[in-house]
Amino acid sequence: MKIDVRLFGPHVEAMGGEEILRIETNRREMRCEELIEMLAAKYPQIRDVLDTSRVAVNHQYALGNRVIHEGDEVGLVAMISGG
Repeated sequence: MKIDVRLFGPHVEAMGGEEILRIETNRREMRCEELIEMLAAKYPQIRDVLDTSRVAVNHQYALGNRVIHEGDEVGLVAMISGG
């Protein structure tokens, strides 16, 4: 399975301007929480930002147990606070 993860804001900055990360795995499906773990292991430079991130699947924020399939549109969005 191949998943392209679109990055935004601080993720792009941490990755030196890269906006899409391609994840390849032998699995047929993956949960969002597993994707976060895989990203942290493969890209340690974004590990700090992942703690405050949400995964969006097909334009909707997803919980950790949401299953991702090949072909889904996946985004990694840093949650920011403001006043």
